Amino acid sequence: MTHPPTTVKPIRDLDAGSEAVPDEKLASDEDKHISEGEHNQEPQSDDSSDEDDSPSKTKRGPRGTYQKYTDQQWQDLLHTVTDGFGLISVSQACKDVGINPRTGSTAIRKHLEDPSAEFPPRKPRGRGSGRPPLLGPEQTVFIENFFGDAADANAEDLREAIEKEFGLKVSKQTLDRHIKKECQLVLKRLNTQPVAQDVSNMPEYRKAWVQNWSNQADFERKSVFIEETSYRLFVRRLYGHTPSRKKQAEAEGRIEDPSTIKVPKSKEIILPVVGAICWEGLLGLSLRTPLASTQEDRFIAVIKSVLDMLDKKNMTGMSIVIGNTTIHKSHSIEALISERGHIPIYMPPCSPSLNPIENFWAHVDRHFRGQERQEETTSSRLQEAGDAVPLDTIRTCITHARDRCLSVSASLETPSNKSK
Repeated sequence: MTHPPTTVKPIRDLDAGSEAVPDEKLASDEDKHISEGEHNQEPQSDDSSDEDDSPSKTKRGPRGTYQKYTDQQWQDLLHTVTDGFGLISVSQACKDVGINPRTGSTAIRKHLEDPSAEFPPRKPRGRGSGRPPLLGPEQTVFIENFFGDAADANAEDLREAIEKEFGLKVSKQTLDRHIKKECQLVLKRLNTQPVAQDVSNMPEYRKAWVQNWSNQADFERKSVFIEETSYRLFVRRLYGHTPSRKKQAEAEGRIEDPSTIKVPKSKEIILPVVGAICWEGLLGLSLRTPLASTQEDRFIAVIKSVLDMLDKKNMTGMSIVIGNTTIHKSHSIEALISERGHIPIYMPPCSPSLNPIENFWAHVDRHFRGQERQEETTSSRLQEAGDAVPLDTIRTCITHARDRCLSVSASLETPSNKSK
């Protein structure tokens, strides 16, 4: 069996100052390389004679583990090479200090090319020479101001604001990463702090409302007051008759407190109630159970029932006084009242004491608490509590509300009049 001639490549010095290798050593290394090749070569069959002409391809072995060298090792390598320049090779110096020869040779070569550079040369950290970031300092300031004005805003609103302001479409991951790293903003649970409303102009507003209402002819008899409230189903009287301490001491073995009333442990049921009163008395109480319809639809149904009752009593041109709520001030409710020949009037904000129906609810609540209630009979018992309020009491509530309105109008004098 014949072997192809083996060509020995000259060994390249790692640096110009490396020691020349003697020819005898090169010859011995060549003989050793050839002998190892003959020993490791496997027998070939005659069929593979065509493949001898093609150069053989060697597969790269598995990559070794990453090694991290200390600064002391690098300093020892640099001193060994510079102090023994020309006496010891870089490869041998790397082996002496425990550094991979290829890694050490690269570092020494770069140091000889630029002695002022850092040794060993380190790879630059951070963003490389790729695509520049989509969000820059300008967007960072915009994001900080965006959440500074509204901390409860979500990321989707921020994405829409950035697209509208800068014309950039940012993914959720990119935006979240920029918020955390660049803006230094974190997601926390927000705490609410009640802030008082600005009611500086409320006295003047109430004065104008009272004067406009009192200028109408006989506004006591030509007004209908509609308001919504709520009752708890399992509420009981606050006071009751229980055994005295002396009688409790005589009763031996009593564990339960007699002043404790048992109520169902289930979730408390809140009953929304809408009522309407006028000078003629109670027009009706309506118990509204939660349905799929909106609150505005339920209130419109109440308004229709009140207007139908006014038509039965031939009461036209009435002033329908309604609370100042958003759902009460819709155009559909105003149009409904105006089409039936009545005038919609809205109470001023933060002025529940001017509405006489508030006192009426207090009387209904007193009768409602004193009754034994069940969920299926709540509507009838609520109607009974409303009917139990006398007509004179309702008229007294309206009269007192009129007096309060007039007193408010009289008290809201200008500073010059007050000084006189």
